[in-house]
Amino acid sequence: MNLLISSLRLIASLMLFHDVIASHYRGGIIMLRPTDPQLSPTEMEIYFRVSWRRSSGEGGNCDQTTIDSGTLLSSGSIDCIAGCTGSVMSAQYYCTDFSISDDWSFGERREVFTFSPGTQNITIAYTGCCWVIASSWNTVTTMSLVPRSDTGTINSTPRAITSLNLRLLAGCNHTIAIPVTDPDNDIVRCRWATGSNECGSVCNAFPNAILDEEYCTLSYEAIYGPGIFAVALMIEDFLPGSNSPISSVALQFMVEVFTSNESCSSVPEFIPPTLPQGTCVAIPPNSTFTGQLVAYSGSPGTQVIEINTISPAGFNKSGLYPAADPDVFYVNVSWTPDPSQYDEVHALCYIAINSLGLSSEQICIQLSAGDYAPYIIQSSLTPANNEVIPPGITVLHLEFSKPVRPPTHDASMYIKDYYTDAVLYEVNFLNSTEVLIYNDSHVLITPQFSIQKCTKVYIVFDKGVVVGYGCNLESEPVTDKDFWVLTAECMTTTTPKEIETTTESGPSTEENHPCPCQDDEPCDEDDECSCDCEPCEDDNPCAHKECPCCRKRKEGYVNIENKAVIEGPNNVVIQNIRF
Repeated sequence: MNLLISSLRLIASLMLFHDVIASHYRGGIIMLRPTDPQLSPTEMEIYFRVSWRRSSGEGGNCDQTTIDSGTLLSSGSIDCIAGCTGSVMSAQYYCTDFSISDDWSFGERREVFTFSPGTQNITIAYTGCCWVIASSWNTVTTMSLVPRSDTGTINSTPRAITSLNLRLLAGCNHTIAIPVTDPDNDIVRCRWATGSNECGSVCNAFPNAILDEEYCTLSYEAIYGPGIFAVALMIEDFLPGSNSPISSVALQFMVEVFTSNESCSSVPEFIPPTLPQGTCVAIPPNSTFTGQLVAYSGSPGTQVIEINTISPAGFNKSGLYPAADPDVFYVNVSWTPDPSQYDEVHALCYIAINSLGLSSEQICIQLSAGDYAPYIIQSSLTPANNEVIPPGITVLHLEFSKPVRPPTHDASMYIKDYYTDAVLYEVNFLNSTEVLIYNDSHVLITPQFSIQKCTKVYIVFDKGVVVGYGCNLESEPVTDKDFWVLTAECMTTTTPKEIETTTESGPSTEENHPCPCQDDEPCDEDDECSCDCEPCEDDNPCAHKECPCCRKRKEGYVNIENKAVIEGPNNVVIQNIRF
């Protein structure tokens, strides 16, 4: 009996010991980019992100003090397993985020490694044991160091982020968006990892999930039950028209599907002003990103107990505060990128957890450090700002400050009446046949709209009529009505800037200026208002007419008599024009 008890105690101790040393890894990713795409031998920045069980030795019980002090955690190395030899960097990391309730820590490390001259194809990996739900892990990246066939430079791998340790309520439908970008603006696709060389012991470990390879999103349907799963994906970049990846990056993270008596509608959710999924924000050099993550608890009387983030190094998050609404809570966030973090898109992901133990959907946005959103270069406008143009359909041209592509949602250009602000015509840039983007940053617009003579218009743009490459950084809006103003001529003359007139005092030639309105000038019912002038003031008797011009020119302009004779296009004489 004593032997049996001793044996049971030994087994229990071994099980506990196994749980301590073998259930700590929660996912990671290794990404590379050249410090100089044309440098040889190739010098690469290696960017390692990893997640651990917080209470394990590797997790280091990370807290805010750990983050603030910049303490290095964990041990081990990332090694070259093909195309080169030895260690390429330490696997120690700086903690950036943690969760006490879910028991995880998350962090990153960057190091520069120079590969030997002549190195072509490499595979580097972080391997070990063990996952929470399995044995070995193998987080691997494969890429070519041969100059690209299209640009002649060294490739950068796609960028992605290991997700937070996700908790999904069973019986509900879930979508997990994987934020991916590519520094070279390549086509990026995701696929399931296959074989132990790509995923260790966690291949096909999330069997009921559906992967959209083009958009890198995972769907998990309500019909499947609970469990703890490892997700092992490969993120790959491609040249246009090619099915052979330039590089392959393993992305691994954990998902827990759990049961609860609570309904799907009881989960917390983020509300404005929280930035929504997929938003890309430009942070110019020497600038600070600030914001609030605001979450509704999911049901009355329930509290948000935690808002967890995965963030770049140096990111600041306040404590949790209650809002005026007792069911709403928020944290303040800010980030001033270090210059070493410029020219890169960084992901910020967040999840809210309520007092029922339910989690919100993960939201991820992207922060483009040291960058500016695309904007319209005013000097590129054609016709130019304040130009007088012939009446009719006008082709518009403009140039953006960087290469752009079509928008991802509805966003429009508006042609408006300068005096009433009425929208005369709208061009939706989403899938429009009236918009052509060419030479990377130039835009040709052919609105099917005829500008009437004597009409003054201005043109404005929504935010995001185009987006930049990388993380779909939306173009800046144009709201200033004086940014792009066009005036249609009131008549076409042989010489655009001059008209020849005949009066009682003889012929004279003057510049064809718009005729300023006179508030006190009377107006006959048969006045056709065919003069070259701007609309009258609202209280002028002529204002109600279809062409509400005032007949009397302002002092300093030539006064044309009632029976003036004007030579028009092709020497056609136009008589009886009234002003």
